[in-house]
Amino acid sequence: MFITDTEFTDCVVPAPSQDFRISSNITLGGTLETCQPWRIDIDGGRPPYTAVLDARNSPVITNVTIPSTDNAMVYINRADPGTDLFGEYFDTMHYSKFTDFQMQ
Repeated sequence: MFITDTEFTDCVVPAPSQDFRISSNITLGGTLETCQPWRIDIDGGRPPYTAVLDARNSPVITNVTIPSTDNAMVYINRADPGTDLFGEYFDTMHYSKFTDFQMQ
């Protein structure tokens, strides 16, 4: 395929915003206990946001839409002890941030 210059760029997604950040009540390298609340705060980007949470070897994937009026979510950890819990967060521009925590 060969891409040529054109004046039509309406379908081109703009470059990702550098102000889309994720923070958590669990520090990097920290652990999350089963049944412990995991708070995710989102700063920047364009709401509404989507969170996708899954644990290694789990048949369940949790999808959460965070309304435009909110910039945080709390997930009660239901992952099995000793596994990894992954989270990916998207804004409306489909830019994402990724997290990974080890369960205790």
